[in-house]
Amino acid sequence: MMEKFHNSIKDVAKILGENESTLRFWEEQFPDVIAPHRNETGHRSYTEKDIDDLRALRLLLRDVGMTTEGAQKHLKGNKRSSLMRRAKAIDKLERVKSELKALEKALNSVGN
Repeated sequence: MMEKFHNSIKDVAKILGENESTLRFWEEQFPDVIAPHRNETGHRSYTEKDIDDLRALRLLLRDVGMTTEGAQKHLKGNKRSSLMRRAKAIDKLERVKSELKALEKALNSVGN
């Protein structure tokens, strides 16, 4: 079954908390990892797998602090699946943290 392309670069940038220009730069620097589908007018469309790949790349560049060159070497030398699992776990933890902060804020407002 073919995965549908339905996320625009604007949507993906919002999901990841990155600028659209950053995503375009990563696409240029990591063509083997980031290759969104382009329609006839050139607009990018991303699958969930593309977003997972971007999360993994963001993990290396932002969280681990690798350089672009270091991340390129890392991705060539290591299995991406373990990196992808780690990136997904971090993303889930960030969402839980955000939800807990919202809950704490709501509870504090009730207690006042």
